[in-house]
Amino acid sequence: MVDVVESCIVVPSEETPKHRIWLSNLDLVAPKGYTPKVYLYRKNTTETDYFSVKVLKDAFAKALVHFYPFAGRLAEDSNGRLEIDCNGKGALFVVARSEFSTEDFQEFKPSAEVKQLFFPNMDVVDPPCILLMVQVTFLRCGSVVMGVTDHHMVGDGHNINYFVETWCSIARGITNPPISRSYDRTLLRACSSLFSEQTHRPAFSPYDHPDEAPPPAITCIWNITKDQLHLLKSRCPTGTTYTTIASHLWRSMCLARKLSVDQETRLLFPVDVRNRVVPPLPSEYFGGAIVSLIASAKAADLVSMPLGFGAEKIRQAIEKVDDGYVRSFINHIESEETRRKMGMRETIRNTDLVVISWLGLGSYNADFGWGSPDWMSFAQLPACGFVCLNDSPKKDGGVSVVLALEHETVDRFKKIFYEEINIPTVEGPRPFQLIAKSTLLTEISGFNSTKIESHNTDVLLNI
Repeated sequence: MVDVVESCIVVPSEETPKHRIWLSNLDLVAPKGYTPKVYLYRKNTTETDYFSVKVLKDAFAKALVHFYPFAGRLAEDSNGRLEIDCNGKGALFVVARSEFSTEDFQEFKPSAEVKQLFFPNMDVVDPPCILLMVQVTFLRCGSVVMGVTDHHMVGDGHNINYFVETWCSIARGITNPPISRSYDRTLLRACSSLFSEQTHRPAFSPYDHPDEAPPPAITCIWNITKDQLHLLKSRCPTGTTYTTIASHLWRSMCLARKLSVDQETRLLFPVDVRNRVVPPLPSEYFGGAIVSLIASAKAADLVSMPLGFGAEKIRQAIEKVDDGYVRSFINHIESEETRRKMGMRETIRNTDLVVISWLGLGSYNADFGWGSPDWMSFAQLPACGFVCLNDSPKKDGGVSVVLALEHETVDRFKKIFYEEINIPTVEGPRPFQLIAKSTLLTEISGFNSTKIESHNTDVLLNI
């Protein structure tokens, strides 16, 4: 279905520094593997040189000069600790053609098929593996799918986004050099003299039923319009866009998955610590600077309390992340065994959600000179219960919610999710209040109107 036309190693267009980069514990706690992201560009021009391979490849080589660790290889030091060997050996660049057209996909969304078709093989993740791979696939209809995948050890999402932004700028003929990157990751070195009573719990865990396979995931894309977002935020005055949507997803999940009243449920999410350490990391810091946080609550509280209850739980978890917390976490994961436990991504408990945010990161600014992408996302979501919030591809102030759910939950989850954000056309109870009063709750083990109302007599009227 996809024929590779060209596969080559592109080296930086100029000589780059040769040295090794020590990796911090925040780099090493990330799963050892790649993060494939896909961009879809629908052709809406008669231009014959649409997505010129020469333009893309030349710009790619120039961008690697400014981000030369991507042209290196994963390596180990004398003690077996992973590091980056900045040797200038280059990154993989693949050109392919496919008989598929955009019409062959009912809805372009993350899937195992997308990952298989539009990305190079990503099975080799150990030293001395390549750190950046790109595949440009031309579809039968003339549209282009761009697959970009970088190794987790190189850095977090900020780094690859800035690389793509720079690559795009160079392809468009913009010659202003980007800000020089800072590769000194010793700024996040563990300190053996630091004592802390902070508690750090693993966010992820192995599948609870090892004799069974994790449930297959169905990927959905749900769009929140600007007006729907405004309505949702009006019910959570102190919440941010992220905490409001995440809180709504969290309590909708409790109902959709039929959690019991006393069940503890968790929301897992990453936080950037660049400005939370003292002194703050340089704005040009190139490396992993993310910690995973947990907000927890009883399912009954999330469902019965106002939307702001869940948002406040998330805010409180974020507020704990100061310099002491970050340094304590770095110390906590000093051992390889602890890093392995803290960094597991084997599954997500069916009582939990992982909600990450790409909001405001400019995902749809990846314009190589032929327009912005019509769609951009992960190539495949890792497990049921994983959610990614992204800006609307229409750039209209809306939000795109990309999530993976188990088959039996999808329809119920969608119904609950949208009943809260659909704008009422007549005066009356607000949508989530109606859900709480409806048979949806009585269908769920442990949830019924009597228990909910006795838990908080007035709360249903204040959601």
